Amino acid sequence: MPKFIKGFSLIEISITVTIIGLLTMIAISNYSPYLAKSKRHEAKIALLNLSVCMEKYFFEHHTYKKATLEICHVSSSTHRYILSIEKNNDNGYLLIATPNAKQKKQDVDCGVLTLDSKGIKHASGHVGEMCWS
Repeated sequence: MPKFIKGFSLIEISITVTIIGLLTMIAISNYSPYLAKSKRHEAKIALLNLSVCMEKYFFEHHTYKKATLEICHVSSSTHRYILSIEKNNDNGYLLIATPNAKQKKQDVDCGVLTLDSKGIKHASGHVGEMCWS
C-alpha cells in the first residue's frame, strides 16, 4: 500500500506563485494612474496654498516682488513636483509645479502645472485645463 505524503508539490507551488505574480503586475499597472493623479492633486493644493500666501504678502507689502517660498513657509518640492515662483513683480506672479522624472513618466497627460495671480490655471500636457478639474 503506497504512502500518501501530505503537502504541495513543487509544480503546484510554482503555478500558484506565477498566478499571484501576474495578478500583482496587473493590479500595480492599473493602480499607477490613480497614484499619479493623487500626486497631481498634492501639487495643485500646494500651488493654491502658495497663492494664498502670495496674496497675503501682497496685502502686507503692496508688491509680490520679494515673496519667496521660504517667506511663505512652503517646501520647494512635494513628493513628485518641484515648486517655484516665477515672474513675481509689483503686479503679479506665476507659480509653477514641475513634475519630477517619475511623475512625468506616469502622468504624461498633464505635465507642468501653473497658476498665476489672476487665478488662471494651466497645464502643459495635451489635456490642459482638465488637469485642474
